[in-house]
Amino acid sequence: NPGLASAGTGDVLAGAIAGLVAQGMPLFDAAACGVYLHGQAGEMVRQEMGDAGMLASDLLPLLPRVIMSLKRG
Repeated sequence: NPGLASAGTGDVLAGAIAGLVAQGMPLFDAAACGVYLHGQAGEMVRQEMGDAGMLASDLLPLLPRVIMSLKRG
């Protein structure tokens, strides 16, 4: 997703991974899950807004939605 190549999106990814590690998830699993969550949130933003002008802050409110969709199966 080219929209994820904007300033600050890597910080969102790092924060997602750190949050999962802080909850006790093993580092490798946290990295894999964090990348998945980050990518899915990016795709949601892309579908709603397109690639142009995507900001890191656009990802944050979508992370809980991605997590809830995973929990629902």
